[in-house]
Amino acid sequence: MSSEIPEHIRKQIQISVILLCGLPGSGKSTLSRSISEHYQRQTIDESSPHFHKVVQIEYDAITSRLEKDRSEEKISTSMSEATDSESFTSPELEAWRETRTEALCLLREELLLTLQQSGNSYPDASICPRREEELRLHFLPIPYKMLIIMDDNFHLRSMRRDVYKVIQTFADQLQENASVTQNQEELHHSYEEPIKIGLAMLFVNKSLEVCIVNNKQRLGTANYIPQRIITNMYQTMEIPDGQKAKFEICSMDTSETKVNTQNPDNGFFLQLGTLLSSSVSQHPVLPTPPPSMTPEEKEKERLATLQSTMHQVDLILRAFVGATCRTNKMFGKTANIARKVIIAECKQDPTLLEKFSAIGSEAVKMEFEKKVLVSASEDQSVEIKLSLSKASIEHVPFVP
Repeated sequence: MSSEIPEHIRKQIQISVILLCGLPGSGKSTLSRSISEHYQRQTIDESSPHFHKVVQIEYDAITSRLEKDRSEEKISTSMSEATDSESFTSPELEAWRETRTEALCLLREELLLTLQQSGNSYPDASICPRREEELRLHFLPIPYKMLIIMDDNFHLRSMRRDVYKVIQTFADQLQENASVTQNQEELHHSYEEPIKIGLAMLFVNKSLEVCIVNNKQRLGTANYIPQRIITNMYQTMEIPDGQKAKFEICSMDTSETKVNTQNPDNGFFLQLGTLLSSSVSQHPVLPTPPPSMTPEEKEKERLATLQSTMHQVDLILRAFVGATCRTNKMFGKTANIARKVIIAECKQDPTLLEKFSAIGSEAVKMEFEKKVLVSASEDQSVEIKLSLSKASIEHVPFVP
């Protein structure tokens, strides 16, 4: 283990991530808030805090925040005119994708922020620019425990796997940062994480009939979902199952215990506490196992990955050039030159490509802005940055 991570910090930072999955109208958001309030009350008792920090990533709230950028007329039309015979419109599907991208970004930022505040020098603040102010506030107490609640439908296993991949990618970065002399096979078995992360699933199990009745009470609001969509979710629901997916081994069904959020000693919270503890101590998310390949095969795969990343970066840059030209034609030539310069830099320095692959479009956008906005006025910069942010959401071909 690298000397950058002090011995006393190892295994003393624990993060529990819990996914609430279930149909719209099943009461997930209400339960999420109750869980958050329960553990925040425990945190106030400094004699034995269960979690030092509780974070809610509520997908509906993210959607509402993103929609504030759209006109009130457009929001009213897309939501209030929805009927049971309709499927999601294109704008709603776009909002759906934006919300999930933003939620995963928030999860990554919380993980990066925790590592930075632990006193370790990796990663630097530029990787998490939106949280730079928080990075300067304080360091974490050691030992430290945090709970992250992901509140969405998560009715498909692939959606839950996306969250797992974000956590595993973070574990991979921690492993790569560790300076060790063992070979890769030994490293996978002996590696000690400076941060242990557990992933748990909470299936909010309510009948289709109950969910439809609850959803009808939301008619005319941004939270209303067409009944056809709820029925389709019910028919395609993949209940968390550790037998079908190993990363779902720590799962809990609310129908198996009486949920009483007003009583801290209720069996629900006792069972939930056991689940969260088990996910961290017995089934933590581990780095990706090393592939059994020859050095020649590894090098071939590495080159193929770099070539693929190069292609994806070029697609992102072309989207940024187009967005810049549409916003302000004066910067069209500068934008295209910036694209060519970044591509040339990537060819000369493969570590830049690896950085883009690890961080995603945000890092590409930052490099692009540095080169394009050097001579722009403040108003022009704001205008172009806004268009680049929209292009990043609409055209990003890869997420780390």
